[in-house]
Amino acid sequence: MGCIILNNDSTANRREEFQKYFRKYREYVFIGFLIIAIYFTSFYDNFLLFHNIIEMIGIMMTFTIFIVFWNSRKAIDNQFFTLLGISFLFMGVIDLLHTFAYKGMNIFIGYDANLPTQLWIAGRAFQAIALLLSVLFIGKKLNTSHVWVVLGIVTTVLLTLAFTGYFPDCYIEGSGLTTFKIVSEFVICLIYASGIVLLFFRRSSFGSNIFYFICAAISFSILGEIFFSLYFDITGTFNILGHIARFTSLYFFYRATVHVGLKDPLELLFQNLQSKHSRRLHSLIENIPEGIVLLDEEYKVIIKNSAAAEFLPYLVKGKHTNKVRNIAEHSIEDVLNPPSSDLTFYEIHVDSPDARVFHVGGAKITQGAQKGDSILVIHDITTQNKIRERVQTQEKLASVGKLARGISHDFKNIIWTISGAAELIESQSKNEGIRDLGNMILEQAIKGNELISQILDFSGQSKAQDEVLDLKPVIEETVKLAKSSLPVNVSVNTTIKDFKIKINKIQFQQILLNLIVNSKDALKQGGKIQILTQLVHSSKVKDFESMNVPLPDSNFVNIRVRDDGEGIDKKDLNKVFEPFYTTKPTGEGSGLGLSQVYGLIRQHNGYININSTKGKFTQVDIFFPLHEN
Repeated sequence: MGCIILNNDSTANRREEFQKYFRKYREYVFIGFLIIAIYFTSFYDNFLLFHNIIEMIGIMMTFTIFIVFWNSRKAIDNQFFTLLGISFLFMGVIDLLHTFAYKGMNIFIGYDANLPTQLWIAGRAFQAIALLLSVLFIGKKLNTSHVWVVLGIVTTVLLTLAFTGYFPDCYIEGSGLTTFKIVSEFVICLIYASGIVLLFFRRSSFGSNIFYFICAAISFSILGEIFFSLYFDITGTFNILGHIARFTSLYFFYRATVHVGLKDPLELLFQNLQSKHSRRLHSLIENIPEGIVLLDEEYKVIIKNSAAAEFLPYLVKGKHTNKVRNIAEHSIEDVLNPPSSDLTFYEIHVDSPDARVFHVGGAKITQGAQKGDSILVIHDITTQNKIRERVQTQEKLASVGKLARGISHDFKNIIWTISGAAELIESQSKNEGIRDLGNMILEQAIKGNELISQILDFSGQSKAQDEVLDLKPVIEETVKLAKSSLPVNVSVNTTIKDFKIKINKIQFQQILLNLIVNSKDALKQGGKIQILTQLVHSSKVKDFESMNVPLPDSNFVNIRVRDDGEGIDKKDLNKVFEPFYTTKPTGEGSGLGLSQVYGLIRQHNGYININSTKGKFTQVDIFFPLHEN
């Protein structure tokens, strides 16, 4: 015995799906049935029944469009709807008189079928030109009073010409349409077509639904004018089809404005609201430093603020940033759908066109009108990243300096003991081999003592008597001393102005000699070392590229040593002052030279900055407080 199992869930789903589609398209179904019902009235012996019904419903929609937009004019800052909305009032007046003047109504005595046809052409020409002007005035300011006056005068002139017999004939009893009427219909079609083309190029001013509805309305208007150019008898098929096309056109105008406007005002009022709240919100988004991007379901950029417009070229590969497929090496799907449910920010380092660091995160919109779209948030953390690295470096140097201070004195005592023992061996031993051994120990002890002095210089504990130095003669003396040890293919150029600073002369010469030797080592193929001095105020000094904090508000003497050697990698700049850190091959440097320079400069309230590009140059800037008499 067989049995049938009913899948209740499947049936419920199909019913729900049908209801959803019915709710979505029921208005179109209703309009379709209404048009069919009105069409059947044309089979009634009196053609006036069909004509009056379809015209009066259309006129009601026309006046409704005007009423809605007139009462919401203060909330709409778009001249397209302002001009078009007012024109619908005058157009409705012309269409109402056209309906009253129709043959058989017997309201305007003494007129034949020519008058309603003239009024029809006048109304359609009025509508087509008003539509074209509405598109042209998108984004421009109009004086509403002037619009009323101009449209009122044009309407009065057209009606006066029609009722006084000065309007060109459009329909002759027994002959049908005149050439003027047929040509006019095609001219009106051409004006409509021009309007739809211009509208396409300015479609960004509208929500997508409104744009499509207006295009549909204009298209049916064109179709209707074509039908109206073909009929011979006012009760003929083409005249009926023309009225149906005209009715459909008015419905889409109504759909684009009143229906959408009342159901979804944001769709209608698009991007030019006069609302203070909306303008303030726009101003806030535009002026925040973070980049904000709204993406559609295909990840095309819908809206981006100024910061995002600046940041996206760094993050999106390719010349065009209108569609986001990847954020650096991350796919857009990974950024918008992180592994955890929390908002995740990716730290992205970019080297081109210049070094930047970004935090990038985003999320899908799951509710509201923008459901399915995504928001991308971009933080530029380049400056914060530099500050963080500087703080870490300062803390590291402070810890190393504290350690150096703690052990250097103990090591110095040990070295003194070794030195004393070596001197005793050398002076008292009669064995030449032992005396040589004692001498070697003494030499190494002296080097160890120098190393301890360098460590003390770095830790800021070196003892020396400071003096007021005239920089120019001291620098010239130091450069002269350094030149004797430089290769012939390395030259030193100086541009020195004389300033006074307070520092021990020997220590200053140690600083300068260290920098000159480093520059010489970087010039493996030869080149130039440039030394200059200048007076600067701290406000004129740009943010440091290496590890220093901004200068205090004061005047400083800037001593610059620059070479066009092999340069330093960006990743190494924050490490160059660390003791025993060196990029030179093993055995070619202790890694204490720049540490000593750093310690001596900071000991005298100075600052040092290194800026370098690998393969191009290295520039060291020292800033000492100006000593003023």
